[in-house]
Amino acid sequence: MNEGCSLFRSKFNPNFLKSIDGELLIETMFNINNRDSLIYWLEFKNDDVFKTNTYGNISGGSSFKYVMFKRKSGKWVTGNPQNPTILTTDEAVQLGRRLRDSLVAGAELIENIDSNISIKEYIKLQEDLDRVLIENMSNLGWVHKYYHMLYPEKIDAFHSTKWQKHTLICCHIKPIDDSKLYIMSGQYMEIVKELGLPAAHAMKTLAIFLGHLGSILGLMFRAVLEIIGIL
Repeated sequence: MNEGCSLFRSKFNPNFLKSIDGELLIETMFNINNRDSLIYWLEFKNDDVFKTNTYGNISGGSSFKYVMFKRKSGKWVTGNPQNPTILTTDEAVQLGRRLRDSLVAGAELIENIDSNISIKEYIKLQEDLDRVLIENMSNLGWVHKYYHMLYPEKIDAFHSTKWQKHTLICCHIKPIDDSKLYIMSGQYMEIVKELGLPAAHAMKTLAIFLGHLGSILGLMFRAVLEIIGIL
């Protein structure tokens, strides 16, 4: 698991993204048909080199969730399924730069926080990310997963508020704000620290538990959570 995170960071770390521009930038980040692109690795890559679902699933919905992407026709597009906007290459590069700069700015905020910060500081992080992330990116699962890949000791591996909320409630923890990914990340990371597991391992463990709530396995795992003080 650590090897996968290290490989991902070597390919898509913020410094690398800052170093590229033009068509190379948008092909590297937003061409979903490019099997070596950022968004392909985040959603689809599943081979002996890297198994993306190990780090949380972001599948489902349309490709418009990436704000911009390249269709199989070769056209760059943004907007939404009901109202798509075709971009020229120059327009795509301009939007790609803005998205890259925003993504990097958010990464720098997370880089500068301690891995043992309080919930209050996660609330402040959410406010800061809402401020620097454009195009609703602070609510997007792929952005959350990107930050998890960079900072797995700070950001959890549930990349939707639905799953974060479900997990917290099943652990008898009331979400502070069930519409905010990074506030609930802070609450979830407290569980991760109690379990003493990497965030992605904790996600899988809790997913198994939540899928067997009424079974003997679920009861056994619940007893473990009670012993260590999570429930």
